[in-house]
Amino acid sequence: MMNLPPLAFVLCLCAAPMAAFACPQPGNTGALLKQAQAEINAYRKGAGLRALSSKKQLADIAQQHACDMAGMGKHSHVGSDGSDLGGRLRSGGYRFGAAVENVGKFSPSTDAAQWWYKSAGHRANILSPQISDIGLGVALGTDNKRYWVMLGGQAK
Repeated sequence: MMNLPPLAFVLCLCAAPMAAFACPQPGNTGALLKQAQAEINAYRKGAGLRALSSKKQLADIAQQHACDMAGMGKHSHVGSDGSDLGGRLRSGGYRFGAAVENVGKFSPSTDAAQWWYKSAGHRANILSPQISDIGLGVALGTDNKRYWVMLGGQAK
């Protein structure tokens, strides 16, 4: 091991996890995430389903995957490290009994929640009666596209 002062070693350990979130985000990220969750819950309410509760743990996992997709320049359910939904949830410490994932690569003018709702498979994830939690993430790619992730889950 290198001979670093103890404080430098502590700073290195503390800074490492933050790097996973270091990716460009739209300037209005907070508003975008809030709007998407409100739309998703409105779709669920219209179908007679309960609203999804925001879970920071899921939001962190979703944001990491959005950043990863933006870095790869493509949307995918497979991470750059080969991870899948279950693997990402387990790595993030979310113990789940049920889980769904919607991903997308959209222009800034596209409403992600609306686009997902118009797609049968994505709509089924939004309206899954087996989920109670939600986490959303969005990142800005070098192609000026927004990379979105919606995670829905039911914790064990």
